[in-house]
Amino acid sequence: MKVVVERDGKLICESITAFDEIPRKVWLKFPDKNAYIEKEPALFDAIYNSEGVDSVNIYIEETRQRKTLPPNRNIKADGAVLDKLRALFGEENVKVVC
Repeated sequence: MKVVVERDGKLICESITAFDEIPRKVWLKFPDKNAYIEKEPALFDAIYNSEGVDSVNIYIEETRQRKTLPPNRNIKADGAVLDKLRALFGEENVKVVC
């Protein structure tokens, strides 16, 4: 026999955000600063038409430096822009995190 006990409960919140709308971070890894500088124009071309709330973060492996691009470079990390970035920089060098 299965017994289910129900209790009255309340959920109080100010707003609800869909998972699709939670800002994400797109990480791009480069072996060194020169590689980043060389590819920076291609990066900016790839993200030019993508507007959103997801930040673009650069990681320089050699020196372990991190840089977040300014908010005017934020993107919508959807399939199209991520496919462009993966084609330019390699699947292993593009990561998306929440």
